[in-house]
Amino acid sequence: MTARASVTPIFLISILFGIAASARAAVIFEKHSEEYVEGEIVPETRLRVDYIEMRVRLHADREEVSLRRFQPGSQNITIFENKTLLDIFEEQKSRIDWNSAAAVQDLARWCIDKCMPDLKDQSKQCHERVIEIDTDDPISRTALGYVRDGAGWELRAVTQRRWPDQQQYFRENLMDLSWEVRDVHNPRAEGVELSYLGIYDNRLIFRKKTTEPRRLPVQVNGQTITRDSEKFSVLVYNIDRGGRASDLIPETWQPIVSPTLCAGVVAYTAAKEVDNTWGYHDITVREVDGNEEYKLTDNKSSKCDHPLLSEKVLWWKTKPEPIFQALNSDREFTTNIYFVDVPREFSLFRNMTERNSRTILSRNVALLEIDPDLADISGATMAWTEAGIGVRSYNFETDRITTIDGNIRIQIESGAKIDGKYIAYNVTGNDGGVFVYDTQKREQIKLDVNWQWVDIWDHFVVGYSNRAIKIFDIETSRQSVVHELAEDEVLKFIRMHGPSIVWTQTHGRSSKWMVRMARPVEPQ
Repeated sequence: MTARASVTPIFLISILFGIAASARAAVIFEKHSEEYVEGEIVPETRLRVDYIEMRVRLHADREEVSLRRFQPGSQNITIFENKTLLDIFEEQKSRIDWNSAAAVQDLARWCIDKCMPDLKDQSKQCHERVIEIDTDDPISRTALGYVRDGAGWELRAVTQRRWPDQQQYFRENLMDLSWEVRDVHNPRAEGVELSYLGIYDNRLIFRKKTTEPRRLPVQVNGQTITRDSEKFSVLVYNIDRGGRASDLIPETWQPIVSPTLCAGVVAYTAAKEVDNTWGYHDITVREVDGNEEYKLTDNKSSKCDHPLLSEKVLWWKTKPEPIFQALNSDREFTTNIYFVDVPREFSLFRNMTERNSRTILSRNVALLEIDPDLADISGATMAWTEAGIGVRSYNFETDRITTIDGNIRIQIESGAKIDGKYIAYNVTGNDGGVFVYDTQKREQIKLDVNWQWVDIWDHFVVGYSNRAIKIFDIETSRQSVVHELAEDEVLKFIRMHGPSIVWTQTHGRSSKWMVRMARPVEPQ
């Protein structure tokens, strides 16, 4: 279905006589992602358009509206005019066996995962039907707020805690709690890559790249080549509320690289088009719970590596184009810029001055050689790994570099991770394993584990080993299993904070990636 085909005679008359067309209520089904989106289609302002624009309510429990654009040709959409998600739900319900617990439970998940906004009341209705069929079903019982009470179930009161209190509770009791695993984003279509996980407090972000088998002409070094088209977006997920991940940066052809999250700010690099090709990545900061965005750089001859962001520091590395590297040394042209005390009020980014930001040129060779993929930031301290050197750290306030562990073989794939006073990293070789460095006591601790994809939150280390996600308590030397993966599943990009654990993985024999999360269940 094309946008041209949707133009009606009544709409043509409204244009000819200057009559404003009203928005049309509709549901759009995206076959690519198997998602239903409810909203109002914005009236066309010209006879020929290459997209359909829709006002979409993002959440069922509050008034928050966003504009979504759909391209009928490339996204293969179906439009249901004058229908609501409730109508679609009733149609879905009529197609299943209402006496099958598995079928009704699948419909409950559909209400939350595949509909915008969520059909929470209808999902609850489905779970209630499930426990009518099977009174002991643990999934539906848990979804309705029940907890085990001996051989039966007890309905618990839903309580809202302040986040700092909850964090303290988890710090003291995490090793004794059970974990609940849920899907954050599970695209049904092939050609979808999910990466660059960022997590802070109750927000999770990640990048979505969709590759479509459509060959596009692209100019590279003066020559025309063809390649598959790629579209990028950044999604945000509210851990406390659950439901679906929503668009933070809507889908675009503009390459978006390495979004990173801290507090209420997201920093990312995005390429801009120059001479019919993508290049010159800029650094942009954006609000998580708002629409304000501010571009910090406007490069015309260099390319930014992905930024690192903490409560105190926003750091990135710029690289000159190859032609400048050939004429000058990379060290002379490479620049690191950082801000001390990153403002919590987003508007203050517009008023950053030299008093709270600094620029480092070639005087600090070590910072120029950092690979951002192998580095991490917490507070005012950066930690990273260097092949042939080991683990190093740099404090932005004291301007001091420390070599933590030298003359060792570092597992380059995972780099160093830092949170608070601890730095965690992998070491290869006969004496290898997972090590933690205490920056206050200046001592190294070897953990009795051998894990991959290590990350750290407070005094807990998370990692992956023998098809299982595990955590280790540095202070008590206890470890436990969080989640076990199936034989045909592959894990990547594991992250932990406050104290959610998120990761990307494949599912079954499919090559597409999904985002999953584990949260500790707090007993009442």
